Amino acid sequence: MAGGGSVWKVNRGDETPEELVALRRQRQRMSVPQNEAGGVVFVEPVVFRSAECALQLETTRVFSTGVQFQFRVLVRKQTAQQPGQAPTVPPMLGMGRAGDDALWVGVKLADGRKATNAGGRPPSVELPEDAVTLFRTGGQSSGNSALLSYFLTPAPPPGSVTLVLAWPTFDIEESALVIPADELAAAATRRVTLWPEQPEDERFNSPRPPRPPMGGWFEQNPPAGSSSD
Repeated sequence: MAGGGSVWKVNRGDETPEELVALRRQRQRMSVPQNEAGGVVFVEPVVFRSAECALQLETTRVFSTGVQFQFRVLVRKQTAQQPGQAPTVPPMLGMGRAGDDALWVGVKLADGRKATNAGGRPPSVELPEDAVTLFRTGGQSSGNSALLSYFLTPAPPPGSVTLVLAWPTFDIEESALVIPADELAAAATRRVTLWPEQPEDERFNSPRPPRPPMGGWFEQNPPAGSSSD
């Protein structure tokens, strides 16, 4: 079981082919494909709520590499985190910024594999390709509402997906929601590939450093580590 918040590794620019493959796999676990429009799963809106907070699974999208869940959160009151600080939306705690206060999200696949958003950071070692992960991929807030997104990867096997939620901080008790297998399969047919995937070396490798003006001080004093040293 694995999961956590999003942490990107930055290319040094001198990675081996094997390291580039590992980086690509990690990024695939932490973001939806940038060349796809995910197929939307059509299910009845379900609201998990307490007296002070409501949590709704707003959108579920199926991609070739996994499933994205987007939640809308509404709270009755804003709270100031520190004296003199402007009020903030408590659901931002659910974005991996606080431990015990966080929104808990988990999934169970038809083949029995499981994953949760607990853990904070992806492991430093490369995971097996079939290891299931659930990473936060984004969030934003305005007023008394917030949006939180999580990405389940790799793509689940045929069958239903069970989503488990709990938010003790807001008295939202543990509840389970089953996303039917036929709805997931139908959404997969609505997924659209917009264009070929951009090569890894073009998307993520460090850009070529600028050429200095010829014959001047900058050409005679190249930065440390440049090919002119």
